[in-house]
Amino acid sequence: MVHHSEFLSTLVDEGRLQVDRSAAETVTFHDPCYLARVNGIVDAPRDVLAATGAQLDELPRHGCRTACCGGGGGRMWLDDGPEDRVGRDRIKEITTAGAETVVVSCPFCRTMIGDGLATEGHSANVVDLAEVLFESLEETG
Repeated sequence: MVHHSEFLSTLVDEGRLQVDRSAAETVTFHDPCYLARVNGIVDAPRDVLAATGAQLDELPRHGCRTACCGGGGGRMWLDDGPEDRVGRDRIKEITTAGAETVVVSCPFCRTMIGDGLATEGHSANVVDLAEVLFESLEETG
């Protein structure tokens, strides 16, 4: 099994996807716990972002030292109040960084970070890595 960030990175590296780097923006990337800490996959998502021309503004805890969003291990199904959520510290890191676009590569992270930011009244856009890549693809005829 291959994570989609690795697959997308391979497609870009092999030239099978043509990327237009002109629409670059500054983004923050949240490393999913299992992807980064358990599997050690931290370069592939960053390689994809770099290929799009995105400027990466790293969070204090990133890569293999990432902070949990609160979605792992089934925690997202618990009815914790905002003050008890595992990911509240991660949300604070994101809001303190002033992130306008948070890129994720896990559907649980997308939900938890999106909900956490909304609870804090923060309007950052939360998108998947594949969406960032899709938006940067060159049109071919």
